[in-house]
Amino acid sequence: MTPTVKANVFRKVLSGGNWIMLVSLLITVFTVTVTYLFPEYFPNLAIQVVSHIVTLLAVTMIKIGYLLRCIGRHGLGEVIL
Repeated sequence: MTPTVKANVFRKVLSGGNWIMLVSLLITVFTVTVTYLFPEYFPNLAIQVVSHIVTLLAVTMIKIGYLLRCIGRHGLGEVIL
């Protein structure tokens, strides 16, 4: 691969990681709201169970998004924070 193609791939990985983190954060905020802040509005046990499970999955996706972000930044030669 040429350096330009590699840079484009790493930019896409960085962008994908950022999007995964953003979407996962929004899902996490929603599920925490359903699970912990306003459970009285969602009395169905199935909704509560699914919300707890999705919270765990969304937080895991934030971590995966961060890893992709780190890979993209490293590939572009940027400092990883």
